[in-house]
Amino acid sequence: MQENSTVLGCVDGSELSCAVAQYAAWIARSIGKPLKFIHAIEHHSKPAPTDLSGAIGLGAQDDLLEHLSEEEREESKTLLAKGKAALEAAKTCAAKMGVEAQLSQRHGPLYENLIELQAQMRVLVLGLRGEESHKIGGQIEEVIRSLHKPIFLVGQAFSQPKKAMLAYDGSPSSQKALEMMATAPLFKQLDCHVVHASSAKADSQKLLDRAGEVLKTGGIDAVLTTVEGEAIGALIGYQNAHDIDFTVMGAFSHNRFRDALFGSFTAKMIAQTQKPLLLLR
Repeated sequence: MQENSTVLGCVDGSELSCAVAQYAAWIARSIGKPLKFIHAIEHHSKPAPTDLSGAIGLGAQDDLLEHLSEEEREESKTLLAKGKAALEAAKTCAAKMGVEAQLSQRHGPLYENLIELQAQMRVLVLGLRGEESHKIGGQIEEVIRSLHKPIFLVGQAFSQPKKAMLAYDGSPSSQKALEMMATAPLFKQLDCHVVHASSAKADSQKLLDRAGEVLKTGGIDAVLTTVEGEAIGALIGYQNAHDIDFTVMGAFSHNRFRDALFGSFTAKMIAQTQKPLLLLR
């Protein structure tokens, strides 16, 4: 498959799977790229209980291991069936939006599979919560740190996007996001806002004016705004006040030590916003 050619959606049968499928279908349709859904099965081996191994004979141990092997086989069949059902349901959700999707079932941790598939991705669409938890999915940070592709994170039911907000601070990752907003077909159909959180209004305006010029070269006349106060709260407040459908921003610093000390801005934004996020590394 041609590199950078596919919008890839990850589904697991959770309550967000259809929303993931719909956002992925919307992106694929908007940028004219094919759509593919994947489901990753992560196997968990069940070792024989060590406290019984010395209390049963050799034949009994063999029977126990054989039983566990059969149990694992049955678990695999169940996981395969659930995965196929999740993929077919996602395909149906996308078809209702007029987009056909390819399906793929894979084995192993999700982030390892995504690293392997990275060359063929244009955009990755991922749910924030998995099947077994209402918290942020445990592998999401690993996925974001491992991939160098745009990642669209979904945490709510699908709503047709009309407005997008770029959280802009002039950093390399936000500059990359700005350039994507200026050139990607996805943003040609949206009302775009560029928002900088800062108390230094003069400097902020200069930064925003430069960003506005970049967007104008791509034919986008964006709303340019400075917000004051704590950055995450101010950005989310602006998003809510102006009914922004999703936020575009750079993802994580490259300094894990700094993130450990001060907390990652990206992780806090993921945790606090109710709207989808499009992240770039």
